[in-house]
Amino acid sequence: MTQNNLLAALEQEYSIHALYQTCNNQWGRDYPFLGEFVATQEQQINALLFLLSQRGIPATNTFANAVLYDDVLETVLIQENNKIQFYNQLLSTETDVEVQDVFYRFQAISYNNHLPIVRKELAKIYQGENTATQSDIEKSKQLIAEAQTLMNDFKQGTVDEKKIQNFLGNLNYSLVGGVILGGISAMILNEFLNKNKE
Repeated sequence: MTQNNLLAALEQEYSIHALYQTCNNQWGRDYPFLGEFVATQEQQINALLFLLSQRGIPATNTFANAVLYDDVLETVLIQENNKIQFYNQLLSTETDVEVQDVFYRFQAISYNNHLPIVRKELAKIYQGENTATQSDIEKSKQLIAEAQTLMNDFKQGTVDEKKIQNFLGNLNYSLVGGVILGGISAMILNEFLNKNKE
């Protein structure tokens, strides 16, 4: 069973190495930690090769292709979680203490080092998206308040071309949804038509 477990582990580590190398080639500038992950995979492969050599078990690298998901961070997150589960399965049948120790060390690296790094990067992204969304909401509220003021000016007959131009100049179409902008435009147009009827 030890031989099968070691060969399965080696194939697993080679596949992860290929995946992380591909990720690093494409996104290494954005996520420098990917280079460290590749180096870790190389160390783990060497550890397995050493154990195999000690036991006279031949080993070759048969893995060549890496499958990427839509997002590099999600790819790594999924891979590290899968790796922990993979070694849980191997450990359930492994009796060699030295091999068990290596498998536990691999799990510890994933759990204590790799996963926290990836989760931290994901948290930055999600936090940035939430901040942007909150900012858009505040700007939309401000725009609606300005539109309400403009409508009040229509009702009081104090609106002029300059006020309308200032309002339109403050619009940021990239931040205001079409529905909100359309609604505001309809309100202003309605007030304008009502004013003309009077």
